[in-house]
Amino acid sequence: VAFTNGFGRRPLGNAWIYMIQVVNERNEMSRELTQKDLAYNEIAKTWSEFICNYDTERRVEVLTTEFLQPSEISGKTVFEAGCGLGYFTKELYKNHPSRMVSIDIAQNLVSDLAKKLPNVDCKVADLLDLQPVLKDEVFDIVFSSEVVEHTPDEEKAVKALCSRVAPGGILVMSCPNRRWIWLLYLVNFLGLRKNYKGYENWPHPTDLLKWITDSGLQIQRKEGIHTVIWHVLPKSVLRWIDRKIRSFNYPFACNLAIKAKRPQ
Repeated sequence: VAFTNGFGRRPLGNAWIYMIQVVNERNEMSRELTQKDLAYNEIAKTWSEFICNYDTERRVEVLTTEFLQPSEISGKTVFEAGCGLGYFTKELYKNHPSRMVSIDIAQNLVSDLAKKLPNVDCKVADLLDLQPVLKDEVFDIVFSSEVVEHTPDEEKAVKALCSRVAPGGILVMSCPNRRWIWLLYLVNFLGLRKNYKGYENWPHPTDLLKWITDSGLQIQRKEGIHTVIWHVLPKSVLRWIDRKIRSFNYPFACNLAIKAKRPQ
């Protein structure tokens, strides 16, 4: 398997050594990256120790098995923005896309993913500047979960995702709800969140819908994930609440989930 653009290779006997090359090697990215941009790169090796398993499992469940059907992925091209630890990548790839490209700005995360899923085209790239690695390529499925808020310009990030949706293609994404950012401020004030030091630009639910529709996509489904914060109630109760009011909890839930389609 050959990795393109974001990867190089050289022979060693009968083997190939794949070497990650950060796409900018400071000259292909159009902006200078800051420590905030690369916050997840710094904690890549220990990030799995800090995540909430229930939150991740719930987003995987909603976005990859409820918002998307296997038939929508099988044989299609898929672009994932923000591979993270690869949980969503793995679920998407299980449905046999014809081609899957997964990017992250964190070199260490991309390196780990390339080892786990060698048939996925893994690239180090900036969501705010995809041209160097994707050129003008568009995809049948564009997927992103909890990524746009970790950029310096969340509106530009959302519109960058939309620009990669092919005619007839689908965008599936999630992000935290701006209405809950007070909780983040409280947690930070109390010193309970010491590991991640990057951007936290949470979109407002109305703005998110506008950015997507302004980009020419039509909203097919919008729901909230985690109607209430998941730390205070049994998980079975949390799921029951989400199921009961999912048809109208989008404006006030902790996380925003959207499925949108570009007309043919």
